[in-house]
Amino acid sequence: MKLSLFGGGAVNLAYVGIKLFAGVASNSFFLISLSAYYALLFSLRFYLLGHIRKKNPGDCLLSELKRARNCGVLLFVMGLALSVIVFFVVYLNRGYRYPGILIYAVGGYTVYSVTSAFFELFLHGKNATPVEATTGIVKLTAALVSFLALESAVFERLGGSVSFGSRRIILGTTGGGICLAVLSMSVLMISRAHRKLRRFNEKTDG
Repeated sequence: MKLSLFGGGAVNLAYVGIKLFAGVASNSFFLISLSAYYALLFSLRFYLLGHIRKKNPGDCLLSELKRARNCGVLLFVMGLALSVIVFFVVYLNRGYRYPGILIYAVGGYTVYSVTSAFFELFLHGKNATPVEATTGIVKLTAALVSFLALESAVFERLGGSVSFGSRRIILGTTGGGICLAVLSMSVLMISRAHRKLRRFNEKTDG
């Protein structure tokens, strides 16, 4: 778990740097917004790592549940922010064409993040502790946003070979689905953590 957070966080941070550099160099609102989004995802990993550095997953259920709830709240806010980014990309045509071979780096990161996210969820399954489950959801969120960024970049690279109307429909459907998934996962995180915290407190009071 520690290795997963450290490794994923390091790759996440490197991706923030690539996005920020490309966004500032090209004055791209889309890339700067995505770099800020990934920076927040990195902060969530760091927040979870603060617990695991001191304890193994499952050793302190109360602390894990509180962290899971807090991560869910922040992820919900981030989901709303992502909706704004998707709006700019889809309806205002604010995508970005990556220079040179940078699009292959984005594609490589997307493959890595999607594979890693599903592996994490499959590895722990229903027996996951709150921190393990939250880590898996954060990874999945990063993977979904990476897929959206790659899809937008591919359409920009294809240029006029795909009509603006078709691109808007595809990106709108994908982006809307991803935003809905992020918001749904965050609400589920908050609801589960709140319910388990209430049960924990009832047992303690009893």
